Amino acid sequence: MANIRKPKGDNKNIARNIQKQYENLFSKQDEPPALSLREVEALKGRVAELEATLAQHELTSFEPQASPNGKNPPQQSEAF
Repeated sequence: MANIRKPKGDNKNIARNIQKQYENLFSKQDEPPALSLREVEALKGRVAELEATLAQHELTSFEPQASPNGKNPPQQSEAF
């Protein structure tokens, strides 16, 4: 059988060491900077612009285009 290592110290020390490791794990991370209301509104406006551009792109990308062999792709029925 393999030898089992027993931790040195009592359970309180072990629990305290684990708690310190857990706290140190997250303490080194910086908090994200707070945004002002003006910045939040500007970001919301930009998201709306990008969504409108995406919607327009999706509408135009569904138009049938000629394939490389010169034939048009088969048409799909519009009744779903």
